[in-house]
Amino acid sequence: MSDLIEYTLLVDNDCPARGISLWIPHELDDSTDVRVLRSELRSQWAIPPSNTQVSAVFDGTFLA
Repeated sequence: MSDLIEYTLLVDNDCPARGISLWIPHELDDSTDVRVLRSELRSQWAIPPSNTQVSAVFDGTFLA
């Protein structure tokens, strides 16, 4: 889920948590994977809205 500005949340329906905020360092903005992810996130704001669900594997560190 994303508002494409500041709010991007990874959600797993099997996880009791409400979701995990996704932060992508700006130095990765031009990477192919990040561009594809952002393109898919934008599709939810199309008219009519896309009913796309993106499945992905993220490798990183969870910070609380």
